[in-house]
Amino acid sequence: MKPLTILIVDDLPINLKLLRAQLESEGHAVFEAHHGAEGLALLDQQPVDVIISDILMPVMDGYRFCHEVRKSDRCRHLPFVVYTSTYVSPSDEKLSLDLGADKYLRKPASTNELVRTIEEALASPGRRPTAIFDETDVLKEYNTGLVTKLEKKNIELTDALARLELQNTALETAADAILITDAGGVIIWVNPAFTTITGYSAEEATGKTPRILKSDKHTEAFYRSFWQTISSGKRWRSEFVNRHKDGDIYYGEHTVTPMCDAFGTITHYVGIMHDVTQRKHAEQQLRDAHTQLRELLEHSPVVLYALSLEEDAIVPRLVSENVNRMLGFPVHETLTYEWWSEHLHPTIVSAPSPASRKR
Repeated sequence: MKPLTILIVDDLPINLKLLRAQLESEGHAVFEAHHGAEGLALLDQQPVDVIISDILMPVMDGYRFCHEVRKSDRCRHLPFVVYTSTYVSPSDEKLSLDLGADKYLRKPASTNELVRTIEEALASPGRRPTAIFDETDVLKEYNTGLVTKLEKKNIELTDALARLELQNTALETAADAILITDAGGVIIWVNPAFTTITGYSAEEATGKTPRILKSDKHTEAFYRSFWQTISSGKRWRSEFVNRHKDGDIYYGEHTVTPMCDAFGTITHYVGIMHDVTQRKHAEQQLRDAHTQLRELLEHSPVVLYALSLEEDAIVPRLVSENVNRMLGFPVHETLTYEWWSEHLHPTIVSAPSPASRKR
């Protein structure tokens, strides 16, 4: 299809933005209007090839707009596509076509569907109305459509509120700290666990950035990598060393997820932090104990060893390094049943060897 000049009419900016993006991706030029009266005024100033219009709009709705276009000697030949998400019943479609619309399309439609519909409208444009515009008929269709739509929306809103209440309860009672920031990293919400872990109340944290938790335990390169990752739309997982409000250091496993709108623009960041301070302290204590044991094994004036009895057989588990210095045997040689059978007192190794038990 060759590039066209297309007028799109809709009162919702997000609908206009999405439709514009779809059409411009196909190489078409796009003009916008927010209701039928604005669309008519634009048609007086700008030649267009196709009109795509919503139905439910203020000032002048899509039905009246289509009627006025078909009354105009200058514009009646233009392909007119009705594009709606509110009036989707068979009677809505029939009324649109009776008033002179060339095609009727339900939102949301893919770019391929839009292109195909425009091509079909171009093939036989300027459909003659088969009905006279009657305010009573239009109001009847409006009322029927609105009642149906409101009933559906009421059910959807009730379900949505129930889900939101459940989600809010989950967030408020979560053991992990959760915070939400805007696209600039300014905190707009934290849950109670955030206060428990960091010491900062919701009032103290809101309006600040997570830098209030900075411990100076990470390099600037670490923070650059962090921001480069999330600002590119990728999820980030790693460990942060942060500082509590009272000055104490704590450790957290963090997941930060960018939240994007329908066009891929980052609008918020959601951070979840699992406090692992106790685990880190326990790991350090274990490392310290291991170091002490290693030093004891290496510097003890006697040979230290650990044996276990498994199925009536002695299995050497540990022998100190000084066995080589004191007895002249490499450690790896002492970690066998045979070595202990030969060098340890016979009463200790009287149990049969694993090999003998297999025979």
